[in-house]
Amino acid sequence: MPKSVLGKAVALLNAYEPGDESLSLAELHRRTGIPKTTLHRLLGELGEWKVLEWTRRGYRLGMRMFEWGQLVSVQRSLCDAAAPFLAGLSEATRATVNLAVPEGPDVVYIQKINALDEPRKPPRVGG
Repeated sequence: MPKSVLGKAVALLNAYEPGDESLSLAELHRRTGIPKTTLHRLLGELGEWKVLEWTRRGYRLGMRMFEWGQLVSVQRSLCDAAAPFLAGLSEATRATVNLAVPEGPDVVYIQKINALDEPRKPPRVGG
């Protein structure tokens, strides 16, 4: 378990996985090992900063997380540069087109153009 407050906050945010709409205090405790009293205090403060939001089902990532994600300049400039090519490829193939970047052994999808006649389904941007 992280020792610093910042480390605990990052561990808390890292507890969220793709498909997690919201997580309860108990689930966050299970995933992080952080004591519930500490979690409650962190959740309150992160809520004040709009990093997390409380709902009836638990805590979910807040709008501030999305705003921060939009500030990542490398991906934003890559998306801007690739946009005309992705649009052309999607139009030519009539298929869904994804742009992803490597992240260790995985990839992170940073842009997606859905085909008009295909159902909308994963992968999702940021997934």
